[in-house]
Amino acid sequence: QLDAYQDREAMRVTTGLEVSGSVNTPDAVLVEHIQASIRRGHPQVQPEGSKTDVVCIVGGGPSLESTLPELVDLIMGGAKIVALNHAYTWCFDQNLRPAAHVILDSRECNARFIGPPVPGCMYLYASQCHPAVWEAIEGRDRVFIWHALNFESPEAPILDAYYGGRNHWVGISGGTTAITRALMLLRLIGFFRFHLFG
Repeated sequence: QLDAYQDREAMRVTTGLEVSGSVNTPDAVLVEHIQASIRRGHPQVQPEGSKTDVVCIVGGGPSLESTLPELVDLIMGGAKIVALNHAYTWCFDQNLRPAAHVILDSRECNARFIGPPVPGCMYLYASQCHPAVWEAIEGRDRVFIWHALNFESPEAPILDAYYGGRNHWVGISGGTTAITRALMLLRLIGFFRFHLFG
């Protein structure tokens, strides 16, 4: 069955393909959001030591319903839920309690993802989030800010100026979706055992 793939050239699908992408918000708006959010004074996510907890990262894909029994089994075994975006309110609908909520997206409509407060829950929101998201979370405990960029990003000088240099903030690289950034974010704070849902 693998004979057709023995030759590396046989595996080449296309040549000359150029891939480009963009975020759903103009760069100038991202800059405005970052400038506004860092001034709110929330503590930044910081690197922490390794943790042995199992983490179930819950996204919003259609497989959630069919994998709910597996998710519940893991939670009953002590796993923690990290909900992405609207999965936070989905967890409430299933009588599940998130240990953390992650939002990356910079659009105003993401404020609707913020459901009732959960005691002890960590709210981990990217600095590029819309001001409406920060207003919706106002007054809750354990709200942290993180930065979905790296030192080469055009927005990095904003963080350098505000936090006093590159030794005083950490960027979270890793793709353009909440799940890909959440993996890197959670790894930064010490988690390394993940199950992905939805």
